[in-house]
Amino acid sequence: MTARDKKVLKRSALSEISVVADILRHWDPINIQPGAVGPTDEYDSYAPHIVSMVKGGCTIEQLAAHLDHLCVEKMGLGTRSNASWVHNLEFAALIVSKLHGASSLSSGPLFPPPLSRAERLKTLSSQLIADVTLYPSESGGHEIRPGWGCPCVLSMSQPTVGYDGWPLLGDNPMSAGEHRRVGFVFLSGEEAAAAFRKAGRFFLWEGRCIGEAVVVAP
Repeated sequence: MTARDKKVLKRSALSEISVVADILRHWDPINIQPGAVGPTDEYDSYAPHIVSMVKGGCTIEQLAAHLDHLCVEKMGLGTRSNASWVHNLEFAALIVSKLHGASSLSSGPLFPPPLSRAERLKTLSSQLIADVTLYPSESGGHEIRPGWGCPCVLSMSQPTVGYDGWPLLGDNPMSAGEHRRVGFVFLSGEEAAAAFRKAGRFFLWEGRCIGEAVVVAP
C-alpha cells in the first residue's frame, strides 16, 4: 500500500467517524443538546468503535443493543424501556445506512424527517393502564397533548421517588379536569411499572401535581 493509499484510507475513516459523531449528537439520549447546551463533543468518543462495528458487519439490532449498553452502563439511564429501544433502533438504522451508503439515503439529507415523539409513542405497547384524572386548572392542572410526558411520582407531598413516563394519548389531547383510562410507558420500563402497580396510584408532576393516576391493569 502506497503512502497515498494510506492517506486516502485515513481520510475516509475520519470522514465516517465524523458522520457517526454528527448522528450521535441528534441521538442525544441524555438530552443535553450538544453544541447548543452541552459540549459539542459529548458523544464523539463513541463514534470510532461504532464505525468499527458497522464495518465489521454488525446488524442494526446489534448496533441498537450497543447504543442501549451505552445508555445503561455508561450514562446510568436505567434499564431499557420500549421507548428507548425504539429510539436506539431508529438511530442504529440511520448509522448503518449512512456507512453502507444505502441508495435510499445517500442522495438525500443526512437526517430524514424523524418521527415526532407523539408518533413514536403510538408504536409502543403500554406497560400499565391507569385511570388518569387531570386536576382542574384552578387546582394546578392543564391540558396535555400527545407526546407529552412528565415525572410520575409516588407521593404528592414528597415527590422524591419518581420515574419519567408518557401517557399514550393516541391523537387526542386531554383537557384539565378530564378523566380518562390510558396506557403508560416509562423510561425505566418494568422497574417503574412494577413500583406503580405495587403502590396502586401515582401522581403527574410538573413542579406541582397536575393530576393523578389509579392503576387498573398491568
